[in-house]
Amino acid sequence: MELDSPELYRSLAKHFSALCDVPVTLVDAGERSICFTESRNGPFFCEGCPNRCRLMSTMLYGCNEARRWRGRYIYYCPIGLAFAAVSIPESNRAVVAGPIVMGELQDTLLDLPENVDPDQIRSLSNCSSQQLQNLSSLLQMAAAGLRYRPDGAYDRNVVKEPEPEESAGMHNSFPYMSELEDALRQAIRDQDKPRAREVLNKLLSYVYKPHPDRLALIRSRAVQLVYLLANIASTGENGQQETRLYREVYIPALKNAASLEDVDIALAEMLHVYVDYSFDFSQIRHSDTIYRVMDYIKSHFGSKITLEEIASSVYLSASHLSGLFRKETGQTISAYINHVRIEKSKQLLKTSEIPIAQIGALCGFEDQSYFTRVFKQQTGLSPKKYRQTESE
Repeated sequence: MELDSPELYRSLAKHFSALCDVPVTLVDAGERSICFTESRNGPFFCEGCPNRCRLMSTMLYGCNEARRWRGRYIYYCPIGLAFAAVSIPESNRAVVAGPIVMGELQDTLLDLPENVDPDQIRSLSNCSSQQLQNLSSLLQMAAAGLRYRPDGAYDRNVVKEPEPEESAGMHNSFPYMSELEDALRQAIRDQDKPRAREVLNKLLSYVYKPHPDRLALIRSRAVQLVYLLANIASTGENGQQETRLYREVYIPALKNAASLEDVDIALAEMLHVYVDYSFDFSQIRHSDTIYRVMDYIKSHFGSKITLEEIASSVYLSASHLSGLFRKETGQTISAYINHVRIEKSKQLLKTSEIPIAQIGALCGFEDQSYFTRVFKQQTGLSPKKYRQTESE
């Protein structure tokens, strides 16, 4: 069987799905397709999910992020379910495990959109973040083991060291570069996909303007284009992190292109990824960030939490995160922190005999009167009255 055959990974997917009770999907980012999904417990949840995300975008997002993050990436979909993506070495494919409920089931149900059936979520596998890390590590080792079998069937290509990076000003030869760069930034900010494609087409026309026989010049201009796009990406939500894919994968590929066809293939794939990250993945990317913030808050609710600490945990500025969180959830981060703390305090009031003042402190409220005021705002009852009501 050929090493690039999807069937080679079907057996792996079946074993993992049966052992871990988690659906496993093979994704081909090059073909932008889902090869198959092995799901032990009947229909694949994501195919019937009523939320606004698209399955293909969710899977491609994980596939591309895994490629950027040393072959492995754990992320959230827009409704807060976790996935673990593992890239298959030296290919465009990835194996994606999920959806999974990571952490406390009640926390996931708490943030669930109204149009999603809670019973469907309860039927999914539940694991801790450490367990999901372990699962993704094993999946990565298994995928690599299939790719590099010890029977000598695969002769690994030697990857050339990339050439030293050109100076930041090397792409100044683009006509109207500044205007086109500003136009592309604005199109991405406005999520205006047609306008972005129009600007990209103008940039591509410059790349291919020389005679086809002038490969060296076309290749050089293609590299300049990638540097320009990487520069725009560096100011986005993930900052410098997002530029790694362009600088470490596509620029070396273009520099080493031996023919015009090689340039075409590398540029086409790079532009697909660029448009995906800028537009098609925006909802998943934002949701991933939001749920990572929620995870951080749920893990640190008992201590003092600052906006700067939360922003640092997801590599964003405090002001950008504050606006993004409010836009995506309809509430401020401080309101969500209080919401989590009150939910945790309600559990303790119902299930323990711990004094009310101590419960407030355990849930991150340094001031007892403030705890009582926030609790009453959210439940309509004082903590004491709530405990009495729940015990009756």
